[in-house]
Amino acid sequence: MNPRAYAVGLALLGLVSCAPLFHAAPSPPMVLRIGTYFDNPPFEFISGGAEAGFEIDLMKEIAARLGRRPEFVGTRWERILRETQEGRYDCIVGGITITPAREKILSWSAPYLTTTLSLVTDARRNPAIRGIGDLKGASVGVQAATTDYDVALRMRAEGEIGKVGVYPSTASRTPCATSAPAGSPR
Repeated sequence: MNPRAYAVGLALLGLVSCAPLFHAAPSPPMVLRIGTYFDNPPFEFISGGAEAGFEIDLMKEIAARLGRRPEFVGTRWERILRETQEGRYDCIVGGITITPAREKILSWSAPYLTTTLSLVTDARRNPAIRGIGDLKGASVGVQAATTDYDVALRMRAEGEIGKVGVYPSTASRTPCATSAPAGSPR
């Protein structure tokens, strides 16, 4: 046998047999980046400086079951769908309505909550408004880039309402991370 090959073989055998003595540093847990906005109570909001709400708790549990650490990334509703397409998040939450157009660009879970649109008026200032039929000529405020907005534009085009006022979401947080222990339509 070639003495050099024998020496190399012994060296390799020694390394393999000692492998259990060499441990790589544990890799950090995988992160689940979750895009959301924090002005949507009771689903997502800030309470005492911490993220809170039903969907925050839900995503912490999902991340734990996946063996990942949840990282909530604050954004604005008006940008969340585009930012998801750009790969900024692994997933998003925020009471998001599934529409045919949105189904073409994103994958969806089975719905876990169903809601409907509502109309809220100040009865003292607008006592004549009792329902949708009483809105002719009235100004209606909706959040930007929502299904509410789409409905309001259709109603305006059909002469059912007057002006449509658009209000951006108020949340504008910088990215933040929250670690969970291991183990309204828009």
